[in-house]
Amino acid sequence: MDSTGSTSAPFGTVHVEGDLKNTGSDCYSLWVRWNTDLVVGPPRKHVSQCGSGAAKVKISAAYMPTTVAYVAICRGTKDTKDCNEWKNAY
Repeated sequence: MDSTGSTSAPFGTVHVEGDLKNTGSDCYSLWVRWNTDLVVGPPRKHVSQCGSGAAKVKISAAYMPTTVAYVAICRGTKDTKDCNEWKNAY
């Protein structure tokens, strides 16, 4: 995924934007997990791309000083069982 992340601080908005690109025939999905105040939130699927092409990614949430967004690209569209490493979105 090509992306840019930004934070409008203090107490602004966290933005994750870019493209989920796929050159193969399988399906891939972008999942986001928000951690706030050391509490790990559940992963949520935001976009999927099946087959070659690109899906636009545009995610934003209210920012708190202890908010961190982690993203992962996973094979398939249903769960996070087959993903790359979760990475800090910014």
